[in-house]
Amino acid sequence: MLRSLVGSEMCIRDRAKVLCEEAELHEQRSLHADEACGVGPLPAALQRVDWKIKGALQGSSDLNLGATTEFPMLVRFDGPNVMEGVKQLVRAGVVEMPMPAPLSTLLDKPCAQILVEPGRQD
Repeated sequence: MLRSLVGSEMCIRDRAKVLCEEAELHEQRSLHADEACGVGPLPAALQRVDWKIKGALQGSSDLNLGATTEFPMLVRFDGPNVMEGVKQLVRAGVVEMPMPAPLSTLLDKPCAQILVEPGRQD
């Protein structure tokens, strides 16, 4: 019994020494998030944001869609604090830097609806 206890303690001590293999990448992402969104928590100004994306589906002749077919999409972010959620996405590496224009626009000018159209650079 003493032997297994000592072994368990050794495992616990060994686990404490485990280093994150992506520590540098994690630190870089945190810096990007702080630069883009600020260091402190963001105000809970928005609980829902809808991105209306106007796009076209380009199909091959096999799909019988013609040259292009309109393909409107709606992407909704919903939660207690959408802007803080965007910051967490940057930290997690889901949002690559530089941040896409619709997300940076959201942080600069919070609004509940954003329209994204092909070729538009707002």
